[in-house]
Amino acid sequence: MFFLLCSGGATGLSWIFYFKALQEGKASLVAPIDKSSLVLVLLFSVVFLHEPFN
Repeated sequence: MFFLLCSGGATGLSWIFYFKALQEGKASLVAPIDKSSLVLVLLFSVVFLHEPFN
């Protein structure tokens, strides 16, 4: 239950920061940074968790 609540909180904060960034900056700059999160997760899992890249 703890991890479920943490996940929900992180997701909510992510959306809040995303919309705040869209208000402050250009969408053409904000959106690519947001969409790069998948690549960052893959990189972090390979580098820090030593997961195989497949």
